[in-house]
Amino acid sequence: MKIMKKFLAVSALSAGILLSPFHAHDAQAKVWWNGMELVQGQIGKLTVFLNP
Repeated sequence: MKIMKKFLAVSALSAGILLSPFHAHDAQAKVWWNGMELVQGQIGKLTVFLNP
């Protein structure tokens, strides 16, 4: 009986998370570099150096 209750609780939580109105692809993350906002598709504004 305990196993069935745990299964139902996990199933309900999983369904709630999967069907929630929040979607990660709708999130807007702003990236700032030296006081300048970087946007998708921006070219020539950022140089990344790799220190080996």
